[in-house]
Amino acid sequence: MPVKPQKRACTKCGNVYPFTSEFFGVNKSKITRYGLLWRCKKCIADDVRGYNTVYRDNLRKQVLTAYGDGRLACVCCGENHYEFLCLDHIHGGGGKERKNGFGSAALLYKLRRLGFPKGDYRTLCCNCHQAYTEHGYCPHKGKPNSLEAG
Repeated sequence: MPVKPQKRACTKCGNVYPFTSEFFGVNKSKITRYGLLWRCKKCIADDVRGYNTVYRDNLRKQVLTAYGDGRLACVCCGENHYEFLCLDHIHGGGGKERKNGFGSAALLYKLRRLGFPKGDYRTLCCNCHQAYTEHGYCPHKGKPNSLEAG
């Protein structure tokens, strides 16, 4: 049987590292000659991070579209720049939901798994969301009658 090399170049970045499990991932799915992957752990982590970012962005777009009445836009003012959009809890309770373990990514997964239930969420731009949060209404819709006298 061949002797395991002391050093190995990563097949992706080309950097040379000691050929140990500290630098190269352990191959659990297949039996390889030395039981280690041919790419370094840093390259593997970069690939996974990139994939997860794209996956999460696509999931976020799906959720915002579902709660934006079928459009990737604010239901109040029509703002359609993806970077400005957020998910609003219509009846409040976002803080309570986060305390129960549903941070932003977990909430997105939960909503998709449940089939995007209607009634509790909507897509708003950051300005409309802030106005509803701070004042209880959005200037795009006008002040409620009870606030006009003040």
